[in-house]
Amino acid sequence: SGRGEGFFRGNTLTGHASAQFVISGEGSDPEIEDCDFSDGRAQGILCTSRAGGQVLSCEFKGHHGPALDLSGECTTHITACQVHDNHAQAIYAHDLAQGEVKACDIFNGLNGDVPLVQVDSCASVHL
Repeated sequence: SGRGEGFFRGNTLTGHASAQFVISGEGSDPEIEDCDFSDGRAQGILCTSRAGGQVLSCEFKGHHGPALDLSGECTTHITACQVHDNHAQAIYAHDLAQGEVKACDIFNGLNGDVPLVQVDSCASVHL
């Protein structure tokens, strides 16, 4: 069995000064499903350092940092999530991030100066 695997299902994470959930390191590949992430001062989920991960049917709202922050050559797949009412990007992919976003509802950004989805030129995310 690999390291950094497992399931995180049906949980609620509310508020926090830093990322509410961090996936970090090569071989980390958890499945996060049916969770609510809300009102964080930073990211809902931060995926970095060549980590993987599946984010399924989760809701993200009220974050002041990106709701889903994909960086550092991570390969995260985001499916059937609702991402809304955030103060920063709903999804921010940068620093060689890779992955896929499909069947998600992304709406109602609270800061008109920030895009809902931002994919920097060094990232490769299929929308």
